[in-house]
Amino acid sequence: MKEQSHKSYRPVCVFTYRLNYLLHGLQPFGYHLVNVVLHALVCLLYKRTCSLFVTEGTALIASVLFAVHPLHTEAVTGVVGRAEILSSFFYLLTFLSYSSAATRRSTTARQSKLSHRDPKLWETRLSDLLKCSKGHLKEAGRRMGVLLSWGLFLLAVRLKVMSVQLPVFTK
Repeated sequence: MKEQSHKSYRPVCVFTYRLNYLLHGLQPFGYHLVNVVLHALVCLLYKRTCSLFVTEGTALIASVLFAVHPLHTEAVTGVVGRAEILSSFFYLLTFLSYSSAATRRSTTARQSKLSHRDPKLWETRLSDLLKCSKGHLKEAGRRMGVLLSWGLFLLAVRLKVMSVQLPVFTK
């Protein structure tokens, strides 16, 4: 890596730019189209995330407001904003995947018959949390261990790519 490099390591983002270049060359339309499509996907994931906590109607309103909020203009219209859109996409996808896996593991047959908005289910989950039996603590510890190990592995890979040096912006 060059010494003047800011050492920004974003392989997925760079890969999407390379695909854009392969398909559209330097024509901006294709790059903007991909950003708009990715933003639409993020909005759908955001709606799904909201629907875990509120009614479908409220989740729809929240996702529409999220979609049109002026704060996202720079990320969607600027080609370089793709990194932010992709990070939102993967964050929401990870959250939903983890939420689904955690719910599947901890849900009993009786709970699976209840809707996720059913107050009885929330009471059951709250009582399970308050009990904090050894099994729950062991499972939570195992999950945290896996997440911590994975995070440390990714940090080690990042440091290896950066040659264990901080970025140099000025001389």
